[in-house]
Amino acid sequence: MFRKLRDKTRPLRRRLKLGVATYRARNKRSSLICPVIGVTGSSGKSTTTNLLRHVLAGQGKVEALCIENTLTPLARFMAALPLRSDFVLAELGASQSGDILSMSTLLRPTVAVITKVGIEHYSSFRSREGVAEEKGSLVSVLPENGLAILNADDPYVAAMSERTKARAVTFGWSEGADYQVLETRDGFPKQLEVTIRCKQGVFEVATPFLDSTFWLATAAAFACAVELGMEPARVAELIGSAQPIWNRLQTLKIPKGPIFLLDTVKAPAESIEGALAALGKASAKRKTVILGTISDYKGDSRKPYRAAYRLSRELADRVIFVGDHSHRSGATEEDIERGIFASFVEPRAATEYIRQTAQPDELILIKGSATQHLERIAFDWGQNVQCWDPRCGKTIDCRTCGLVEFPRHLHKRKRWSSRWTARYRSWLGGTQ
Repeated sequence: MFRKLRDKTRPLRRRLKLGVATYRARNKRSSLICPVIGVTGSSGKSTTTNLLRHVLAGQGKVEALCIENTLTPLARFMAALPLRSDFVLAELGASQSGDILSMSTLLRPTVAVITKVGIEHYSSFRSREGVAEEKGSLVSVLPENGLAILNADDPYVAAMSERTKARAVTFGWSEGADYQVLETRDGFPKQLEVTIRCKQGVFEVATPFLDSTFWLATAAAFACAVELGMEPARVAELIGSAQPIWNRLQTLKIPKGPIFLLDTVKAPAESIEGALAALGKASAKRKTVILGTISDYKGDSRKPYRAAYRLSRELADRVIFVGDHSHRSGATEEDIERGIFASFVEPRAATEYIRQTAQPDELILIKGSATQHLERIAFDWGQNVQCWDPRCGKTIDCRTCGLVEFPRHLHKRKRWSSRWTARYRSWLGGTQ
């Protein structure tokens, strides 16, 4: 009887997104009385969420969902929430129209944080206006007594205050921002320091980040935490003790070898300049850029690659393209002959080249999308990387996967083995 009912109602449940986890999540949400915070934006949302998780943990118990920012992980996360929490925090991402609204309706946030609007998933949204319409769905579901934390420097984000009756608080460099950024100081190997002025005074915020682009996440997290009742000085202290997300412009130092600057989460065209600027400001005897596939651009496909190569050529000693787009660089024969430009279709070949040519303490920026897994180039210096499949299909990074030391065809077997080993150990523990 149950099976027949399940089969007959499946089309309706899928259309209304009424899976078991979603049903439980909605029931659990009705029982929550703590602040529920949703974070979205074209960039900076994962870092903002990660910072907020750390900062708010200094005030109480925090349940957070970071990086896994789609509807299914959100439903599972909410279904498993404990009834007693001081803060619930979730990152929301979008790949097509309606995603943010679906997740916002399920999350029902009391606080919304919007970082910025950019050309994200260009094939779905086509313009910044389309992205703004999608991201703004988060503030549109806020209750009247809710709170919107908005980027004052981004006109698309600032305009979202008109889409909600909730109180709006702004952050950014703009005059009149409630949390105004006055100054940033950075430059590898020094960490970023941000000066923020608010109604409580002026505060110096030391961060765990290396580049000034992270002022955005720092100011957003600072503003949100203070508005939720924390002392600004305490928030600044906690931000300084946070651990950054490892593959978002963070360093990996190889003993007696190069220093890798890893930025391998995504590579939209508008993010390339910021990553290269971080390399340009860094102090190093020799600098190298390794660039993978560029995404989210419109028009001629050669344009973003040629622009990236020209800028890389100015800021670095050599440039390496990885993928099937080397012909788009516009590199001259002279650059190739002098070793200024090199290209490889697969990461393994690039790794072998880097091993042969890298110098001690050389700073190597790796910028690419998650599906290319260019982090393997750096991992191979400390691990015996055996998984070199250029199209493994996984969107999680190699560190999260944990199977980089096994060939791709063994991953399924290893995952099955580790799952049953964990269950067996759990069973042994329960029988003692």
